[in-house]
Amino acid sequence: MVAHPIEREYADALGLWGWICLVARAVALTFFLALKVVKAAVGGKARRHGQTVYKYTALEGMRDYQYGLSAVRIQNLLPSTKWLARRFARRNKLPFALIHLSNGTTAAVLGPKAEAERTERTAETAKGAKEPQRAKKATGANTANPANTASTASTPAQASSSAPRRAVVVFHGGGYMAPALSKHIHLACGFSKTLPDNVAVYILQYGLASETANQYPRQLQQAAVLLDYLLTAENYPPSAITLVGDSAGGHLALSLLLHLAHPDPQVPAVTLPGGARLAGAALLSPWMITRARSEGLVRANEAKDVLYAAALDAWAQNFLGGPVDESEKSENRDKADAAAADKGSPWSCPLTMPDQWLADLPVDDLFVTYGEDEVLAGNIARFCTALCRARKPVPGVKTAAKGYANELHVHMVMNRFLMLGETCLSEEEFKAWYATQLEAPLRPPPPPPSSHDAVEAAGR
Repeated sequence: MVAHPIEREYADALGLWGWICLVARAVALTFFLALKVVKAAVGGKARRHGQTVYKYTALEGMRDYQYGLSAVRIQNLLPSTKWLARRFARRNKLPFALIHLSNGTTAAVLGPKAEAERTERTAETAKGAKEPQRAKKATGANTANPANTASTASTPAQASSSAPRRAVVVFHGGGYMAPALSKHIHLACGFSKTLPDNVAVYILQYGLASETANQYPRQLQQAAVLLDYLLTAENYPPSAITLVGDSAGGHLALSLLLHLAHPDPQVPAVTLPGGARLAGAALLSPWMITRARSEGLVRANEAKDVLYAAALDAWAQNFLGGPVDESEKSENRDKADAAAADKGSPWSCPLTMPDQWLADLPVDDLFVTYGEDEVLAGNIARFCTALCRARKPVPGVKTAAKGYANELHVHMVMNRFLMLGETCLSEEEFKAWYATQLEAPLRPPPPPPSSHDAVEAAGR
């Protein structure tokens, strides 16, 4: 097995002084949040927004901490994506492993692939051991699956042995600057604590963007390498692969689909057999990044959402690697250059994508959700309209794209994470879609081109 370099999830580690400043800032944010909550409770501000004091506190706290702490501070403060995935696996007795790819990318794996890797490495460790106890000790030290060193009796609900293998590839949200939340790992499994034994879930730990590191197109490069690994090394057919992404992860899933049809020149191409499409993709409140500051954002929804428009602008600047353009341009600036800068590339700024490129997205079943109470609602609704219009005449594909009343940004995740206890229709429909993805029959691979077709193509 070839050893690959392992890249950290974030680039900048805080020193002692950095941690002192972080703690001081967090204490200050907490103090001022408490003052706001008291004022809202006494003055009735929460009621005016139709919220309980608890919900007001939860939403205000999410906004204040996300905007009040820098990307580097948040990255140092929160646990890593792979750590959360390992903890979820341990608690739910799921097979777990980590894979490290050629460009330093790490992905956490839940399901039978993880179990197979653990079994393989355990067998290698135990081979030639003189004492069973020594082999057992070596197995227990195996880092491929510390969550499951015990037995195979804890494997998830069994599927038919004849069921085809399936892979779910998950890109978590967080503005490209924060690691996954605990509920993102639950989302990756369709909000189930078990997986059929023919399903493996791959959670990409992409590089987190900051003011100085991991800027576009780093995350798309990592997503492309992971998908190529599944297609070539793991030999999954495209029709056995489903993408799931929320917020920034939804942006990344969309960018990857576009890259498959129209490769970004900065990213290694990933080749699908002619006419092949992925099984499905769920884009949950996908972040429609724009070059222009706050373009299309619904500021009136800020009090009902977990996001500030100003925070989105700051994260977009980190991700794009340059300042987000102001609405007013300098008079001495060339108009063509200004338009090009505002437009961005279709892979980083999806709203610039032409309709034909949307029609070309190589995926059978596309499922898009957003909350009508979220700051991003305007841009996502605009994208959904263009998407449905472009894919309507495409034969053999399904597209479901809709907004949900009284729901905020990625409501199915935030509702659970903040323990709001609200009804979430988008979650119910996502779970039904996810289950359908795992049960749908695989499409047969496209036939290879005939010699006549090859000659004809060469002639053209």
